[in-house]
Amino acid sequence: MFSQAGGVQPGPSATVAPIGAEHVRLFYHYLDLGDVEGLVSLLDPDTRFRYPGRPTARGPSQVVSLLGRPLSTHTRHSLFKTVAEGDTVVAIGRFTRERESKGNGNETEFVDVFTLSEHGLLLACRRYRWVE
Repeated sequence: MFSQAGGVQPGPSATVAPIGAEHVRLFYHYLDLGDVEGLVSLLDPDTRFRYPGRPTARGPSQVVSLLGRPLSTHTRHSLFKTVAEGDTVVAIGRFTRERESKGNGNETEFVDVFTLSEHGLLLACRRYRWVE
């Protein structure tokens, strides 16, 4: 993309990726805090999430239900790596659900592939899990 001054300007996807990567990190932070308003503020109105073994959630209210309403503060997402390019952010990490009673919780490693809207909001997410 060229500016009127003749220089090269980054296209929309070049500026969306860093914003989207930050939104993905905030998504897990708000999810672990149980902050529904914060989480919904990151979602595009047309968002859709696909998690293994669950129906596709369409729209912010269904996504919140998919993630667990009310959002639990008994979960923790630890990100190992995020990779952002164009309109895609990939998050690789571990999900830990703490048990009500004392003791070890259960852990699942995951890869979430997010698609971003033109404004850097989370338009779609597809989760992949490791099964051992």
